[in-house]
Amino acid sequence: MEPTTGRGRWPAPGPARGGAVEELTQFALGENLADALTRRREAYHVTALQEASHRRKATSTRNEVDSAPSIHDIEESLALAELPPADLDDRAPAFTFIESWYDGPRLIEALAAKTAAALARFPDPSRPFVLFTAHSLPARIVEAGDPYPDELAATARLVAERLRLLRTGLAYQSAGRTDEAWLGPDLRDEIRRLAAGGVRELVVCPVGFVADHLEVLYDIDIEAAAVAREVGVRLERAETMNDDPTFIAGLADLVTAARRPVGVA
Repeated sequence: MEPTTGRGRWPAPGPARGGAVEELTQFALGENLADALTRRREAYHVTALQEASHRRKATSTRNEVDSAPSIHDIEESLALAELPPADLDDRAPAFTFIESWYDGPRLIEALAAKTAAALARFPDPSRPFVLFTAHSLPARIVEAGDPYPDELAATARLVAERLRLLRTGLAYQSAGRTDEAWLGPDLRDEIRRLAAGGVRELVVCPVGFVADHLEVLYDIDIEAAAVAREVGVRLERAETMNDDPTFIAGLADLVTAARRPVGVA
């Protein structure tokens, strides 16, 4: 029997169209990962094994910094899902988690290139203030010892050092609408503060995001840009990396290193 989800019915297992993991991810959108894996494991474990050319799989989170609500949730979800079933023995794919890559050389190189390109849109690229941003998280993560804020600050510092930037800052964006405190300062408030201090040219570099999505295309390009216009600031956003070759090469480096046997250089 085919299980259903709130987003429609699962397709019949059949031959995988882009790899079992990719197909599972496509249809699990909007559903808890553990539930999705548990509900679909019986249909997919054979296909996954047929398509796995290597036993070890390297998995990375969307963000380059380590944060409890991301990588650790994925680890727990996979464990709870018990995928694949134990009777597959040593034929089962194993997962290796890349927990953090905030200071990866190619990541910094790619971010610096995008930031430099944004600065070049101004008559004098040395004048704009550069504001690095990342998705806000509940402030309680700091009390729990989460390295998220420190790693974001380190990424921003490495990019600034590479470009020899003198006027930079770090702000957070896209905070949830809950009663608890979230990490700040908020991007929109920081734009207003900078404008009050005389800043008229601003580059926003979404250092905590690797691809275009709602938090970039709306929260920065529409919402933050509107605030900038209101206070007389010209805002240019550094492009996200998306499929940038340098960035993709950096991801390949991470996977290669993660798959290398211990003790092998």
